[in-house]
Amino acid sequence: MKSLFGMFAARARGAGDILKQLGLTKGLKLCLDAGDAGSYTSGRTWKDRSGGGCDFGLGKGPGAGPGDPKFSGGPGKLSKDQYFAFDGEALFTLPANAPWMQNLHKAGAKLTLMAWLLPRLDKTGAAICGTKGTGPAAGFRWGWSEQGAQQVHVGNGKGNTVLAGPTLADGAWQFAAISIDEAVGANGAVLALNGAQTRAKSTYDAPVAGPAVAKFQIGASASTAFLRPNSRLAMFIAHEGVALKPKQLDAFFGATRARFGI
Repeated sequence: MKSLFGMFAARARGAGDILKQLGLTKGLKLCLDAGDAGSYTSGRTWKDRSGGGCDFGLGKGPGAGPGDPKFSGGPGKLSKDQYFAFDGEALFTLPANAPWMQNLHKAGAKLTLMAWLLPRLDKTGAAICGTKGTGPAAGFRWGWSEQGAQQVHVGNGKGNTVLAGPTLADGAWQFAAISIDEAVGANGAVLALNGAQTRAKSTYDAPVAGPAVAKFQIGASASTAFLRPNSRLAMFIAHEGVALKPKQLDAFFGATRARFGI
């Protein structure tokens, strides 16, 4: 007789299905899954399965070019072999920011971002996503430091707020996630890496209240801090207005880890 987890895993087809089965669709704004044929089969669009319509284009413009992440694997296979690979200048972008993306860097922000990725670390910090460049202007960036530690940056007019978490492993599939309730303060942020979670103060230091000028990107942030060559991304999920609890992050990790051999 199959275990309940085995039966659940067998029914789950992609990230969107798993989120529904776990009851984690409140506040869901973006669900991209390279292994879900409804999210990507071919072409230049990675389709959002959340229902929010945030379909991301490959590269910086309408035409194919060196800035396009490269798809690997067969559409709909739902294994770790379905992913997008990066070359140090590749990214995904939108024609214009959705309203929820302008809330991530502001006081009172509530958000959760989750990704399955295989990062390459070369003593250069990189961004998983964001709207923030290298300056102090309004914007948000999630990625890692030169030492590979997971980080969140928020522009505050003079510099940026930094939340730090666990160190990523080079060249291995891993689940990274952040959950932030900015108004909570002490322990209001959770930075997760696989099953490990780090609590941090969630308060942004005098964040700029205006809108981010840069378009939200995946694989870079404001066309800086690109994912390093040979990095891979299979799944990217965003909630806004909702900060998932540690047990909910664990539940999603537990329901997806077998796909990536963890």
